[in-house]
Amino acid sequence: TYESMRPGSFQTKARLEDLDADGIWAQVLYPSVTLRGAGIYSEEPELQRACVGAYNEWLLEFCEGSGGRLVPQAILPTTGLADALHELEWAMKAGHKGCVISSFPNGSLDPHAEDDGFWGVVQEAGTPVSVHIGSFLRSDGGKGGRQWSSLAFVGRAVRNASSAGSGSPGAPPNFILMPRPTATATHCTHTTQPLRFS
Repeated sequence: TYESMRPGSFQTKARLEDLDADGIWAQVLYPSVTLRGAGIYSEEPELQRACVGAYNEWLLEFCEGSGGRLVPQAILPTTGLADALHELEWAMKAGHKGCVISSFPNGSLDPHAEDDGFWGVVQEAGTPVSVHIGSFLRSDGGKGGRQWSSLAFVGRAVRNASSAGSGSPGAPPNFILMPRPTATATHCTHTTQPLRFS
């Protein structure tokens, strides 16, 4: 219930007070309930798109009045390339500073040639695309776990970035590993430039 939650989870002013108490100036906001991906909302495409849109609109409202301290990252639907591009374009125009994907742009856990259109758009716009490693999990059909091999390019990025300090062969252009402060490689970002906070 809202009574048992920290107010900073849903009230902008309280979130900024939490940041101040922790000595943090800005926070890039990644989804929490949606880390498993937009498909958690529904496998029905129309409902999933509506839920994704509602979340992205709410996040912008939550970040309003923060003076740029709360940095919104849009989520994208997993219903196909056209839907992903549509939501991406809306989100960037509306004020999101990047996006989080939970599938390849084509809507599956496997890369397809059609994804090049998406990567071209984000490359040209300099839009950061983040991947939370927990999002790209392929079900093992109920055999007691999840498969962690569904994002081969993340594995290559981690391996190559740790050894060469740069991008990854086979990943989109300018794919850069962005480790969390704990130095665990759980977030990767595709970008052509640093994230701007203003």
